[in-house]
Amino acid sequence: NISDDTFISVNVHLDPPQWFIEQYPDHVDHWEQMIQNLGSEKWKAAAAKYMCALIDKLDEWYPERVYAIFLMCGGTTEWYSYHIDKIIDSPTELQKKAYRDFCGDESAEIPLRSVLHSASDGVIRSRKEQSEAIKYWRFTNEIVMDTVLYFARIAKEHTNGNRVVGLFSGHIYGQNLDFAVQTSYNRLDRLLNCPDIDMLFCPASYLFRKLESTSAIRVPIDSIRCHGKLFSHEIDSSTHLLKKSTDAGAISHAVGRDEAFSCSYDSITYIRREVGMVLAKGQGYWWFDMFSGYYDDPELMREITRLREIQEKVCEQTFESVSEVVEMLDIESNYYLKTNTYYPMAEHQSEALNRTGAPWDMCMTFDFDC
Repeated sequence: NISDDTFISVNVHLDPPQWFIEQYPDHVDHWEQMIQNLGSEKWKAAAAKYMCALIDKLDEWYPERVYAIFLMCGGTTEWYSYHIDKIIDSPTELQKKAYRDFCGDESAEIPLRSVLHSASDGVIRSRKEQSEAIKYWRFTNEIVMDTVLYFARIAKEHTNGNRVVGLFSGHIYGQNLDFAVQTSYNRLDRLLNCPDIDMLFCPASYLFRKLESTSAIRVPIDSIRCHGKLFSHEIDSSTHLLKKSTDAGAISHAVGRDEAFSCSYDSITYIRREVGMVLAKGQGYWWFDMFSGYYDDPELMREITRLREIQEKVCEQTFESVSEVVEMLDIESNYYLKTNTYYPMAEHQSEALNRTGAPWDMCMTFDFDC
């Protein structure tokens, strides 16, 4: 049972289950090698049918309560593939066909890893000499966006356009620039220009979580606002309570989420900083109790309640940027950087910009046309 004032957002896990992969052996583990399945019309049709049936059943159980459909897929449900080089070295028939369709050439072959990670001028690619590499990386980004927008359109149509549709994506500020291409996040413009996408979300910065730091947002949040989309900042950091759970503490530390807060004051200070940073941009946030027990403390819950009350007041206000400083990223240029070479993410500059004391905006070069 749920209370009368509760609303539901549905995380729809679109990865093909193991029984589907066993039944159709031309498919692979979607969590690790998502890109290799995206050319499958069979999987897309089955996943879309499942999504619609799930929405219908939840509407039957909870009439007028389901307000959002969130599309989850691939590595960490964030629409990327873990094993990028494995995908290159062992292409599947589905992957080859999708690439040939993209190229419009039945004889096209996926280039070797040495070709795909090459550059003729140090780390800079030549449009002519690395044309095959550039074409392949464009393919991976386009097919991911094609798939996202396919499911978004069906979700919108099935619900008569009256549900919020969103996904984890847009981590351009929080990705090494070569990795933005390899994880297929390099067509953010297509997401922001799509009428079927309403909302993006992303975890809080992993670089600047300590109390002595400033935190940071990993998406171009002002671009999201410019295009009329919503953003939710996932606050998945640990709190001082994590030390009370040995198992949870070990897991959290293993995945880099042990912020080592020593007391409730530390945790409260941190969550105030996260919430204030996002509310200053007119956007939202959610608390992710990732390994359980992060917020099992009356003092913390009182603070979260107070922050929620502040948020409700802030959301009644209109927002307009007063920034005279802007950091702008260009996604097209990422295709011309050698992959498998470390290029610091834009997020590295966030702490210095946050310490200037001046408001600043996070945008993309395609916003010049916005």
